[in-house]
Amino acid sequence: MKIMNSAKDPLRFTLIELLVVIAIIAILASMLLPALGKAREMAKRTSCSGTCRQFAIATSAYINDYAGWLPISDTVGMSPTEWKYEFFPYMGINASGLSDSINLRYFKCPSWKLELSSWNHRGGYGWNYYNIGYYDGSPDRPRARINEIKMPGQTIVCGDSSDGVGGTGEFLYARVLPPSAAGWAQNPVVGNRHSDGMNCVWADGHVSWMTRMVLLAGLNGNIDWYYKKSK
Repeated sequence: MKIMNSAKDPLRFTLIELLVVIAIIAILASMLLPALGKAREMAKRTSCSGTCRQFAIATSAYINDYAGWLPISDTVGMSPTEWKYEFFPYMGINASGLSDSINLRYFKCPSWKLELSSWNHRGGYGWNYYNIGYYDGSPDRPRARINEIKMPGQTIVCGDSSDGVGGTGEFLYARVLPPSAAGWAQNPVVGNRHSDGMNCVWADGHVSWMTRMVLLAGLNGNIDWYYKKSK
């Protein structure tokens, strides 16, 4: 009769041991997944910042070509698309229209998820129409010149719009709104897409990420500090 040598027996998991291993894997996964999610969002925020840098370069080139004037937000028909079309030649965009340019991701934030009825409102980026320029001929929000902006390093020209809810229309998703717009705009009124903040393009040409809370608070007793051209 052959006696089995237990030292040479293959290793076997019991059911309890298998369950313990599965539990350990589940615990490790629960610890790692949030970190992976944050890393993924950080990568999207960085990619968005790169797009905003293209906007900053286009803004500077436009200012040089048009005697210091900045782009405007809307066409005369109140469509918040004009600044994007004015950027086409400065960003090397060869697209048949705005929908094509958004599909090509020139004007689409990598974290943008909303599906809106009009391409004019999609993409997740907007212009500071309330202070920097609404449409040509606007009596109260005319096209601005760079020398009118007293503190360009603290004045937003464009950037991430809000992913809030409510408001008076989906066109607001295509504009960068100041905190004073609360009450008729989305809640929250300013950008919240990237870790509860937004990528901003400033009038002096730099790009930075700002928290929603800082932008809502304003500065020096002025809630619209970062949006107004005169401070």
